[in-house]
Amino acid sequence: MELYLGAMNVGLALRLIGRWLGPPFLRRFIVRPLGETPRNMRTMQPLRLSEGETLDFAEERRLFLEGLAGVESLNGIVHHRLYGSMRAEDAQALVRHHTAHHFYQFGLL
Repeated sequence: MELYLGAMNVGLALRLIGRWLGPPFLRRFIVRPLGETPRNMRTMQPLRLSEGETLDFAEERRLFLEGLAGVESLNGIVHHRLYGSMRAEDAQALVRHHTAHHFYQFGLL
């Protein structure tokens, strides 16, 4: 959620790739049914846990729900750190699909 809400920095090389390849990737990603979204895609380095790092589930759940509320409150044009400027509705659709993908991946949907 930090990435979607602009609270996480993304390196220049990744930003350039994301802005170049992002639009066609997003158009294909968002319209795929959940079961067809590829599994085991690489996680961006800034989003990975460090080896041995543990998280507090209750705190992460709280932050996740706050982030979802923040995404749902977006309007107009938003600045996505990876993909650049996009309509709030597109960013929200991306978050919904991405979240549903992970829920499906782990058997929660």
